[in-house]
Amino acid sequence: MSTASLIRWIALVAGAELTVRGHLAGRFWTCHAGAALFAIALAAIARPTRARRAGAVAAAVLFAIAAIDAAIGVFGAPAPAAAVREPTAPAPAESAVAPSAPSLPGRFAILVFAGRDADGQSPLPASLLRARVAELACDPPIDVVERVTREPLGDSATLAAALARFHPGLVLVIAANAVLDEVIAELPALDFPAPEPIGPRGSAIGRVLERAISEWRRERAWRGALGTELALDPRSSRVVARYRELVLASRRADAEVVLLIPPLAASADTDRIRAAETAAPRARAWLLASRAHARSLRALAGSYGISAIDTRPDVEATGGASFDDPAHLSAAGRERFAQAVASALAERLARAVPGCTKR
Repeated sequence: MSTASLIRWIALVAGAELTVRGHLAGRFWTCHAGAALFAIALAAIARPTRARRAGAVAAAVLFAIAAIDAAIGVFGAPAPAAAVREPTAPAPAESAVAPSAPSLPGRFAILVFAGRDADGQSPLPASLLRARVAELACDPPIDVVERVTREPLGDSATLAAALARFHPGLVLVIAANAVLDEVIAELPALDFPAPEPIGPRGSAIGRVLERAISEWRRERAWRGALGTELALDPRSSRVVARYRELVLASRRADAEVVLLIPPLAASADTDRIRAAETAAPRARAWLLASRAHARSLRALAGSYGISAIDTRPDVEATGGASFDDPAHLSAAGRERFAQAVASALAERLARAVPGCTKR
């Protein structure tokens, strides 16, 4: 190899290295100077060969792309700044006295035992369920009372106190959406990574290509995660253990218990989730955790021979209309949730309460 040929090859390699290093380091001029050097070296290498015309065309195309990219970098708009997520306000302190009055003698009571969402509300406000149950004419009449705990899923001692106060015939156990973080902590495989921001880059076109490749790889991983059916280990899971304690506490009070499987996360609509991830980077992890939570509750209910009501299909059928964000129900979503629960309870109430008919 001649000295001139060696110099051309060194220039080609140096140009490629400067382009890549300058792009990744966000050094604009280094990146584009390297791209220009690479194009010139490519034309010089091809010139003494039969591929001189193809080499010249390729070099011209690369040089033109580098020039366009440089123009975009100089005159184009700067890359948008990363969105900053506002900190979540702490949940209101739990009141010492439950807001609902004890049920009156001679009335059948339904106790909604629920965790508190980040907005301070119950996932299933008693007022909504009470309005739905009022559509049934029952003798004795039905009361709907609630106990909302500070934790996503209360403990057996809190439930025992509520049972002693309200003497319900039926207990509905429902977790708040914050339980999803506990599920993810127990199953790290559910913690689908949030999209990684692409920092400053030397090439605007290179940044677009890098983002496209990253998104393609992420979508492939997402499809694989959706096809994986994971559930909490009933032998070691703290979440399952707390559900089990609530079931046993209800049985000790001679109350029937029903586990509610709430719609804790929006359905796997790719476009909706992608749009939501700007404000909620963990949207996909929450969805996977919601599915694992539902599988675990169905298994627990089966082991104890009790009912588990899955309201997700009814609520998720409305799409984004039922959710303010991927992990929080909207007002319309809560209404639909209450309607789904009341419909599922109608048959059970007809068996438990004599003369219970729809008005």
